[in-house]
Amino acid sequence: AISLTANISTENRNVVYPMGSVIPAQSRVKIIFFGDSLMDVAFRFALREKIQSQFPYYLLDIINAGAGGNKIANLLARVHKDVVSKNPDIVLMYWDSDVSDQPVEDLE
Repeated sequence: AISLTANISTENRNVVYPMGSVIPAQSRVKIIFFGDSLMDVAFRFALREKIQSQFPYYLLDIINAGAGGNKIANLLARVHKDVVSKNPDIVLMYWDSDVSDQPVEDLE
């Protein structure tokens, strides 16, 4: 099950997040899904439609940056190109524990 934490105001259709920030209705919101094949598969089969259905009053730019076979080193190598350079409003990151198969000192 997918749970998204936000309250949608029925008066003006704004989204109010727990920390108090508000995103006005009809705003363009860029969301990037970043990770390995688990994110890629989840994105293609569930996440995109679930988010669009829960936030119908927004102009959503939803980008799939999940890539099968990625390890931590691959994610680090592409995070700037696939995430930072696109200036997203929201980033969802998810990957399997097998991506940590590289010693930490090799990632520095």
